[in-house]
Amino acid sequence: SGSGGEWEGEEEEGVFTDTAVAFFFVSYILVVGTVLLNIVVAVLLDEFIDSVDNARVQEEQQKREKEKAEKKKETFCLDPVLETLSKFDTSQDLRMRIRELYRKLDIDRSETLSFQEFAQGMHSLKTGKNTPIEITLDDWETITEFSGPYGESKYLDVNGEMNEDHFEVVMKRQFERYVQRFLAAALEAEDQSPSLQAILFSLKLLTIRAQETQDASAGGEGLGG
Repeated sequence: SGSGGEWEGEEEEGVFTDTAVAFFFVSYILVVGTVLLNIVVAVLLDEFIDSVDNARVQEEQQKREKEKAEKKKETFCLDPVLETLSKFDTSQDLRMRIRELYRKLDIDRSETLSFQEFAQGMHSLKTGKNTPIEITLDDWETITEFSGPYGESKYLDVNGEMNEDHFEVVMKRQFERYVQRFLAAALEAEDQSPSLQAILFSLKLLTIRAQETQDASAGGEGLGG
């Protein structure tokens, strides 16, 4: 009986030991698993937040660069030429100046103006500035108002060239935008009297109204056609 009691004691001790070991390992696995899971989730979440922030920053930076490039292109592309045209006396004088410019740009005398001729002619113009005028294909598409999925322009023919009448329309539209930019810059100037500011503001409103009337007229003609 003594040996039986010892056997039972050893058996109970063994069961207790196995239970303790099992409890330890189960607790260890649960604790480590939970901690590791939290760490993995935290790392993945942090990486996701960083990627979202980087994407947002990159998108904003690209947007600013695009706006800056568009503003630079719109402001400085044809401004030296438009500044020269601004010295006109009458509307007829402006028309004659634009058509004279067209004849200078039409190098091959084909009575149509291609992108190459336009860019080469603008580059060779003497505007009194230190740097020549550089026209890119993007500039050309902006000036001729490309639109639509196929890059169409109502000012260009099937060969992508512009005649004298369309050149006059395009340059007048560019000149209108030049005047609007000029007035906007003048309105932002700090060294001007209130009366001058009021005059400039009124002129800007008039140019906007004139542009709206012209656009509405062009839209009506398009519908009528």
